Amino acid sequence: MASVFSAVLWHGRHYLAEGWRRYGVVPMCSAALGCVFFLLPGRTGQLVGLAMLSLWVMWLLPVRVRLAAVCAPVVLMAGFLVFSKPVHDRFETSWAEARAYAQGDASPTSIGFRLEAWRSALISIQENPVVGTGAGSWGRQYDAVQSAAGRPNATPTDGNPHQEFLLWGVELGLGGMVLLAGILGSIFQLSLRMDVGSQRATQSTLLATVIACLFNCALYDALIGDYLCVTLALCLCSGLKPDAEYEEQSEAAIQHPNGAHS
Repeated sequence: MASVFSAVLWHGRHYLAEGWRRYGVVPMCSAALGCVFFLLPGRTGQLVGLAMLSLWVMWLLPVRVRLAAVCAPVVLMAGFLVFSKPVHDRFETSWAEARAYAQGDASPTSIGFRLEAWRSALISIQENPVVGTGAGSWGRQYDAVQSAAGRPNATPTDGNPHQEFLLWGVELGLGGMVLLAGILGSIFQLSLRMDVGSQRATQSTLLATVIACLFNCALYDALIGDYLCVTLALCLCSGLKPDAEYEEQSEAAIQHPNGAHS
């Protein structure tokens, strides 16, 4: 949330911060990203923050050398791993948990559960690829896969597979995954009609949403889904507003051709 806030504020600074308020944009963006990389422990938030900075670097470069921006995430990540203890510790823990899961360690770790949930989701999608197993069925499906694998879950889960696309795939089938991708793709298409600032704010929020959905059920889980959906809606409303104003002026010109400029 802090990473998205910093991106929207920066790219929309020309119409969000006027007058004396524009002097607060850089400190607020710096404070938000500073919290993400140096205080908060959330790995997904750190990945989103890294993506927001990488997009900013790409848009900052001239078009002819933007291909070089693919190096930005690597360089930025290397820097944060060296200088930010929270980033270093969280990613070191993630690597250790993933390695332990690959070696058959069944202890309940954050990454271990994610990988097992993803595996269970893929099995469920493979068994019910067309229509899925119905809305709200993830917990039941996860418990069934665990039981079939000889690992009955002592406490049946009502959670989610920590991956939005897989959740839609389990409950709605492959069509659900296509539907989610289509919704996100339509937002990108709409952003192409916006002015530069609104377009970059919308595309930054959209990329953050996609990244969050790859590692969490961001649109379904907790309050982050509310935040992302409302932020995307506000970006769309703000960015598409000039189109609406143009249509109103065109309609007024048609109805009152002699007074179009009054």
